[in-house]
Amino acid sequence: MTLTRHLMDPGKRTARSGGVRCNTLVLAVLAVFTLSPLRPVTAEEKMDKEKAACEQLERFRQSYSDQAGWTARAAGIREGILRGAELLPPPAKCDLNPIRRGKREYDGYTVENVAFESLPGFFVTGNLYCPKPLKEGQRYPAMLCPHGHFPGPSGGRFQPGMQKLCATLARMGVVAFAYDMVGWGESQQYPHQGKVLALQLWDSIRTIDFLLSLPQVDPRRIGVTGASGGGTQTFLLTAVDNRIALSIPVVMVAAHIKGGCVCESGMPIHKSDRHETNNAEIAAMAAPRPQLLISIGTD
Repeated sequence: MTLTRHLMDPGKRTARSGGVRCNTLVLAVLAVFTLSPLRPVTAEEKMDKEKAACEQLERFRQSYSDQAGWTARAAGIREGILRGAELLPPPAKCDLNPIRRGKREYDGYTVENVAFESLPGFFVTGNLYCPKPLKEGQRYPAMLCPHGHFPGPSGGRFQPGMQKLCATLARMGVVAFAYDMVGWGESQQYPHQGKVLALQLWDSIRTIDFLLSLPQVDPRRIGVTGASGGGTQTFLLTAVDNRIALSIPVVMVAAHIKGGCVCESGMPIHKSDRHETNNAEIAAMAAPRPQLLISIGTD
């Protein structure tokens, strides 16, 4: 039985302040899982990890010699990610039941508050940025903007840099959606603990569904970009959902680092008895779709 199949009990849905109440059993189970304290990595340990990662990549490369071989390997990795995230088979897709309120108009773009159901009774919360004016009958590209682990009251989707990014995209003619990672911002029905990776990845899949439900969005031009944990979410989503046409992971694409947060490596998506991979190879699964890699040496 998968976590997502029993995440929400439709019979427990309760209207409260415009929202819903989460199944308390799920919260009790997740309270058992916590992050272990992080210890600084020494220079020697870092070099050893990088060397082991290079050897691992070479071993992976020896498993295929042409495009057909890579395609088969990528399919196995995709299955391993979904199985490790307990999303295979995937949950049934419920109606999105979107809520859109509080539209504001600015110079060249608009912003409105959005919530929709990714699972019965569980809502994805975010802000939808649209070009202004929207030309009738025109289809616009769309960009998912998952945020990373930025602390403080202005972290997450409310981080100034995130707001500037989405506003700039909208002014350039892109429909952008900044949404809360589970346990951040307004997404407080489920803590950022335990098997949050499964729910977070499913939320991103359903975010594509939401964007495709908008008549102004071009289904052939859906992209995703994020930094830090949002970078991990970017290449994971691209690997498992072919509807993503363009991906821009900012940092986090490393063969020797899995992420360090439960939302990135808290479930066996990198290794099982049937598959083994790393983040660099997962990011490569974007091919032949275009991908822009952005990184800095200190991350």
